[in-house]
Amino acid sequence: MLRTGSDEFPRRPQVVLMDLRMPMADGIVGTASILALDPAAVVVALTTFDVDDYVLGAMQAGARGFLLKSTAPRDLIAMVGLAARGHVVMDAGASARLVAPTRAAREQERDARERLTSLTGRERAVLDLLALGLSNADIGTRLLVSEATVKGYVSSLLQKLFCSNRTQLGLLGRAAGPASR
Repeated sequence: MLRTGSDEFPRRPQVVLMDLRMPMADGIVGTASILALDPAAVVVALTTFDVDDYVLGAMQAGARGFLLKSTAPRDLIAMVGLAARGHVVMDAGASARLVAPTRAAREQERDARERLTSLTGRERAVLDLLALGLSNADIGTRLLVSEATVKGYVSSLLQKLFCSNRTQLGLLGRAAGPASR
């Protein structure tokens, strides 16, 4: 804890710029430690590496932001000011990479759901169970139909959904999520 000239008036920093890679120290652990001692503290991770593991680690540890040391000084000062006022600040490149998988997953789910709109309720039920990795026999048991009937549904699904094998069907079913959504 920083102190003024007198021990009666303790001062705490408003914002801590935490280097993530230091000799003999881990900035992610340091971030978590600071926030454990003072949850109101604002920590902004600062590093030369915009590796996704560092970004995620820092944010999971409670950092309010993630900036690169190559950030222009004027921009760095502005971002630190924003963090001090309660905003989350993030290097543009790191932010884009973190959001891209989420956006891609949403698009993949939407596309998969569109492909499944032509399915009957029973076909969708078979696909949902297939996506869970169940065998034809297990699917038949759950749906109270014969294994041969399930095989017929799987063949129909392969044709309707333009999949070449059962694994592709399962992946498509997983991407779409359960029919109950």
